[in-house]
Amino acid sequence: MEKYLTYLTEDFAADESFQRWVFKESKDADIFWENFLEKYPEKQTQIEEATALLRSLLPNKNAEKYAQETQEAIARLQMSLRKQKQPILTITRNTEKRKVFALSSQARRIAAGLLVLFTLSALAYFFISNYLGNVTYQTAYGETQSITLPDGSKVTLNSNSTLTFAKNWEQGKSREVWLNGEAFFEVEKQANEVNKGLVKFTVHSANVDVEVVGTQFNVWNRQNQVAVVLNEGKVKLNIKGENKPTQTVEMLPNEIVEVFADKQTFTKKKVKTELYTSWKAQEFVFENTPLAEIALKIEEVYGLKVRFQDKKMAKETLTGVIPCKNETLFFEVLSTALDIKIEKRDKEVIFSRKR
Repeated sequence: MEKYLTYLTEDFAADESFQRWVFKESKDADIFWENFLEKYPEKQTQIEEATALLRSLLPNKNAEKYAQETQEAIARLQMSLRKQKQPILTITRNTEKRKVFALSSQARRIAAGLLVLFTLSALAYFFISNYLGNVTYQTAYGETQSITLPDGSKVTLNSNSTLTFAKNWEQGKSREVWLNGEAFFEVEKQANEVNKGLVKFTVHSANVDVEVVGTQFNVWNRQNQVAVVLNEGKVKLNIKGENKPTQTVEMLPNEIVEVFADKQTFTKKKVKTELYTSWKAQEFVFENTPLAEIALKIEEVYGLKVRFQDKKMAKETLTGVIPCKNETLFFEVLSTALDIKIEKRDKEVIFSRKR
């Protein structure tokens, strides 16, 4: 979600998830963008502009045809402008501190045409790069998605996450994806016919690049922290830091490496991988897990803030398996397991002791 904070009007208009929201094609997109506007009201103006732009320029709602339609629209506008015989723009300015520009009605029409031309050109660039260059998958809160990459590798994308990769991968060339959030990867081995080796697969996440050739692993990239859990095979991490040379760390199965970007440090240890990858099976596995950690997971997966009426509750632990596909069921089971009262109020969940 944070990536959208740097978006301008044309960036929003070129975003696939944003388009699904504008044209009411996805309930998940509706939830995501409503949450986004609630959390970042300062982006309201740009979102309204992008919405108006899409509705006027994309009436058929077909993004793949948009690049061609845009070029045709630009060509028609350019032809219309070349037919104009009057001066395109006449500007007068008074000498007062407040500057006033006066345009003839003809000039106003041409100026509006030029504005549309420039806007169309910008959108054409963004749409072509987005639809012909990269593919982006994005999940809403409470949603997971299975993705097959161009090389046949499988990815399970967790809630509130984004995965981006090139639409077409050239045989024998390095394979790359960009992750924000959490995903489980099952990477297919691919032979390199040139050097008779294996083609590298890289997951880019914040300040860590995960390099593999064929393996199964989980990557968690949130809150200025990256965690990689290796189920099978072997991976190499390239950890980048400010004013520090890149550090290389090799991992073996059943290990986790946690990288803390703010501290520019990392840890590596043996773990039970199911504690970190059980979400793939639509369940959470807890083993002496503090409620404070469970609260963070609730915020990641469901987009809900947890408030403890008794702060001591945050240190209490839980061991067990709870289904997580259905939010209501999850909280019912959690409430019973902990023998506490859980109350949901808008975007907040309150944990309190039963009286």
